[in-house]
Parts: sequence; C-alpha cells; structure tokens
Amino acid sequence: MMLTKGMKYIPALFTAIVWGSTFVASKHIITHGVEPCVIMFIRFVLAYISLWCIYPRYESIKWNKDELKFLLVGLSGGSLYFLFEYHALQHTTATNVGLLTSSVPIVGTTLQYIVYRQRPGRRHITGLLVAFIGAALVVLSPALQSGDVSLLTINILGDSLCIVSVMLWSVYSLILDRISDRYSPFFVSRRLFFYAIITILPIVLYYISEEDIKSLTKDYSCAVSVLYLGVVASATCMWLWNWSFNNIGLSKTNVFLYLMPLVSLITATLYDTSEFTIWATMGAVLIFIGIVLNTQNRAETSRNVRNRTES
Repeated sequence: MMLTKGMKYIPALFTAIVWGSTFVASKHIITHGVEPCVIMFIRFVLAYISLWCIYPRYESIKWNKDELKFLLVGLSGGSLYFLFEYHALQHTTATNVGLLTSSVPIVGTTLQYIVYRQRPGRRHITGLLVAFIGAALVVLSPALQSGDVSLLTINILGDSLCIVSVMLWSVYSLILDRISDRYSPFFVSRRLFFYAIITILPIVLYYISEEDIKSLTKDYSCAVSVLYLGVVASATCMWLWNWSFNNIGLSKTNVFLYLMPLVSLITATLYDTSEFTIWATMGAVLIFIGIVLNTQNRAETSRNVRNRTES
C-alpha cells in the first residue's frame, strides 16, 4: 500500500473512526446476554481467519527474540487489554474510562522517550496536550452541560483497571514499533490475534454457556455485529493500524486515538438521540487542532533511534 503526503494518514484516521463506533456493536451484543470474554474470543477468531484468507503466507520468525515479542503484543494489545477495559467498565463509569483511555498517546510518548531517550518536540507536546484537553471536553461534555458531578465520581478499582489497560496498550505500541518493520502488517496482525486467542481461551472456556451460543445464533443483528467487530474492527483495522506504525510512526499513529471519544459521542448522538453540546463541539475543534499540530511535526525519528539501540 503506497500513499503519499496527507493520504498516508487515512488508514489511521479510518481505524480511529471504526474503533470509536464499535461501542454500539459491543453494547448491542452484551445486552443480548453474551459474556464480554466470549465476544472478544469470537472477534479474535474471526479476525485471525480473515487475515489468513487475505494473506495465506507464513513468514520466518527469529524465535530467539521476536516470538516472545509477538506473545507480548498479543497479550498487551489483545487479550489482557480488552479484559482490563471491559472489567473497568463494570466497576466505573464510561466517562472515566473514556477520559483515562484518552491519555494513551501521552503515556505512549512518555514510554517512547524513556526507552529511546528521544525528546519529543515542542509542537508534538503541544499537539498532544491540546488534543487531550479536547478529548476530555468531549468525554466530560454530559457532566459539564448538566452540572451533574456524579458523572465524575472516582472509583479506585475501576479507574485503576482502566489505567492498567492504558499502560498495556502503550506497551503494545512500543513493542510493535520494534518489530513492525521486519514483518508485513498482515503477518504481525495475524500473529497478534493468534496469541490473543490462545491466552484468552482458558477464560472463555470457564465463562461460556449455552445461552451465549443461543444469543449469537438466534438474533440476526447480533451475528452481524459480531462479524463487524471481527472482520472490520479487528482484522481490517488492526492491519491498517500496524501499517500506520510502519509508515507514519508510533506517536503520529497513536494521536489519532483522540478521535475515538468524538466518534463515540457522534455515534451515540445518532443512536440515542443525545444532545451534541457546545462543550463537545469545542472539544472536537481542539482534537483536530492537536492532530494537525502532530501530523505537521517534523518527521519522526524514533525508527532511527530504534535501529541504533536494537540488538
């Protein structure tokens, strides 16, 4: 896939939009009584099969160093990440989860600096902070509009689980940045889902029930939602996300995650006829300003730093 200039950001943009809208499909399936871990397992399996159909090739792996990294990628960006995020939603508000998740680009950039000793530029830092403020306004817009402080209640357990999921995704990004240029995005994505399936299987076998199967098979819309999550949101988007890591770099790819709360709000507005407030509008403007500041930043040098530090 060869894209030039601004078009090289389209894969990350498309992925962020799709990921931001997946809550509707997930919520629809969960309301039918399907366990979250079962949804995740089927999603991973569908993604793995889809990627094999699209790219039926096996690439040679350096078993002494890269296979462990693929395992860590599958854990941090697959099974463990989703498990912590779903359990966080069960113990804290969606508002808190959305706000904490919005810190992923900042945490990722911080880890990148710690590992690579690469100091981010002023424009990059400014862009991250502006976009984060924008994302916070979008996530907090219902509370800001209504003045209902109960939406901002701190739950130590749930918020802590969400922070762990943020750290896991940041670790996933960092590891992926070290191996993505040695393998095709298709193969990297497929390997991720392979280890995600293996590591979540014991949990699924413990929780799955006959009711889960009935719910998935008797409702047409439920089956379509699962297909959307597996084929589009997982297989297609994870491949595009990994492609973006190769072509625009870790920091510039992660900054598009700031679009997710905005897309979620827009989708919720269409789905639940919620009000799109002035706070959300201001947040949207700040998100786009922050993304522009980052994508117009100097070419990312992390790959050069990585090449010098990799053994």
